Amino acid sequence: MLLHFREHFILVLFWIFIVLILHGAVFSLFGIRLLLLLPEYRGETSPLSYMLLGGTYGGLWMTWNLVTYLLYARRFPFLGTLSWPLRLFSFNNSLLPLAMTVHYMILSGRLQVSEGGFSQQEALLNLLAFLGGCVLIMVILSLYLTLTNKDIYHFGHRLSRQMEKREDRDPGKENWGVENYISARGHFRRTRTLTGEETGVIRDIYRQNHLNTLLLQVVGMVILILLGRMAELDWVRIPAGASLLILLSVGLAMIGAISYWFGPWRFMVFLLLLAILEGASGRWAIRRPTAPIGPVAKGKPLPAYTNEALDSLFDTTAIREDRQAMESILEAWKARQENPLPPLVIVTASGGGLRAALWTMQVARQLDRAIPGGLVTRTAALTGASGGVLALAFLRELWWREQKGMLPSWTNDRYLDQIGLDLLNSVAFSLVSNDIFHFGTPVSSQDGRIIKDRGFHFERQWMENTGNVFPARLGAYREPEANGEIPLLFITPSILHDGRRLLISPQGVSHLCRPPHGDPPAGHFAVDGVDFGRFFRHLNPMDLPFSTALRMNATFPYILPAVSMPSDPVIDIIDAGIRDNYGASLAVRLIQQHREWIRRNTSGVVLVQIRCWEKDPEPGSDRRQGWIGEWFKPFGLLGQPSRFQDFEQDAGTSLLKETLGNTPLRVVRFIYQPQSGLPPPSLSFHLTRREKQDILKAWENPANQEALKAVESALSVPR
Repeated sequence: MLLHFREHFILVLFWIFIVLILHGAVFSLFGIRLLLLLPEYRGETSPLSYMLLGGTYGGLWMTWNLVTYLLYARRFPFLGTLSWPLRLFSFNNSLLPLAMTVHYMILSGRLQVSEGGFSQQEALLNLLAFLGGCVLIMVILSLYLTLTNKDIYHFGHRLSRQMEKREDRDPGKENWGVENYISARGHFRRTRTLTGEETGVIRDIYRQNHLNTLLLQVVGMVILILLGRMAELDWVRIPAGASLLILLSVGLAMIGAISYWFGPWRFMVFLLLLAILEGASGRWAIRRPTAPIGPVAKGKPLPAYTNEALDSLFDTTAIREDRQAMESILEAWKARQENPLPPLVIVTASGGGLRAALWTMQVARQLDRAIPGGLVTRTAALTGASGGVLALAFLRELWWREQKGMLPSWTNDRYLDQIGLDLLNSVAFSLVSNDIFHFGTPVSSQDGRIIKDRGFHFERQWMENTGNVFPARLGAYREPEANGEIPLLFITPSILHDGRRLLISPQGVSHLCRPPHGDPPAGHFAVDGVDFGRFFRHLNPMDLPFSTALRMNATFPYILPAVSMPSDPVIDIIDAGIRDNYGASLAVRLIQQHREWIRRNTSGVVLVQIRCWEKDPEPGSDRRQGWIGEWFKPFGLLGQPSRFQDFEQDAGTSLLKETLGNTPLRVVRFIYQPQSGLPPPSLSFHLTRREKQDILKAWENPANQEALKAVESALSVPR
């Protein structure tokens, strides 16, 4: 094992990386460790999911043996004198993966009982399934290699008999210092020296074995790519943890191949390949997926994304027109309220993956049950980020269907279960089997040419999980919102290049793209947002698939690919949380722009904030660090954008009291906090059974019950 540390430490890093993941030392925020320790397949953690994970782990184990055999076998010529040299090499090379297997099973067994809600017998059955999958794959691959690899006995009986008669003697210099090995029966054997005639035959044996090993790795990658083409089939979407192990196997195989062919030049070749890939992706636009919003109208150029063009587009006239149109919508909302001066209710929901989605759904349905007539009926606008907006869009659609008599009650537990279903398996499998090889599969559809990458599969999985209840196009909501039949929903992803907000709504929202400035020229304040409908007015913006709009709002960097929009220059769209993870700043802008209407037509504003992030966490301890830690300490501040947003939004919200004058403003927060002693759920698109239960129980926390009373008081609901 020490040989690996000395010669190819980069290969050992793969195992170290897995250990760090299993202990939550890396990627703990995204819950990657749970994907390995509690794998889920087709919505269930079961023996089948563990068997699939075990199969991919067996593939990683065999890849490790094959790669190291490629790199080291020539250093151990005595192996060529044995039957099935690869089998003997693998047997003696399995200490690391064997230790990892034992370590994994201990951690997984404990977590299944504590987090997964499994009994000890069920946990044991799952672990046996893991071992079964691992052994099955290793046996299949070993059988293939045993039948196809040649050994010394395939190269002439004369030489074989001569070698069989030779006794094991002291090793020669070519044996790289190895004096003993463990036979297949577990006995210690001594190595021996070779004659010149034997050395030539051994060289032929290794050459054939190496080519066979490389062929097996190439075939494995081809099979993986073919499976990626079938990723739309439910049974193909293996557990996300299994996809991670496949990704590690592919990386291990690639590094092994480069090291084998280029030897000491491997690092230089690796950097050269990265440079070539970077140049090719820029020159031939490998990664240029565009949102499917239709072709450019005939004779019209792509919209120009420049400061001058934005200043001209969102001028005083456009702002005035959209403000007046929005106030007509607010009038329609008011007409549907029982009180002639109703409180204006705005609901914001924070980002945070499925954790935020499930918490938002739980809070909203509990409020709707507690308030006579329901919360959604009284709500004028919804906004937020990432997972929170996924839930807001889902509950709004369900509520509307309930109003039309299409379902009995949107607060049914069934819909709570649906929104907590896994979204990560499809994303992870697409990343491993599709995106890393050819950056997604371009296909033609009624939406134009789209890319079937992990973003596409995220949308598809989301639609499946929610029962395909959403309309196909963004424009389907234009009339219901305009008539006040449903609350306004503002989808606000961020523009990667300059940090502006892209406001996606079927209504005109130019007045929300600048700070309120009264009568001075429009250029007095910079444009900090882009009205999607107005900016892409020549590209049929209302034909944007609604699922794509939701996906853009939840495009966490690297987890999902940025969506490139057809403009000049092209702009990339990412998660709304990069600009505003709570939705509060847009709510403040909405209130500021319509302050006069609010004063005349409402009894006040109730801003309901649903957060899965603690509002005022205690500062971390300033423990003494080494000199390396001291050097990197300032960068820790850059990793707290949500805290910066909190401070700025509190300042903006506090100014609303002055803006509204005598009109009351109530801000009520529902904050998810994990139960005492339990770690918070990860910010990924996957939740364990324990995490879901903890999120739902958080509604009973005293602070959230006090917040419920505050909402009831603000809406004048008798208790």
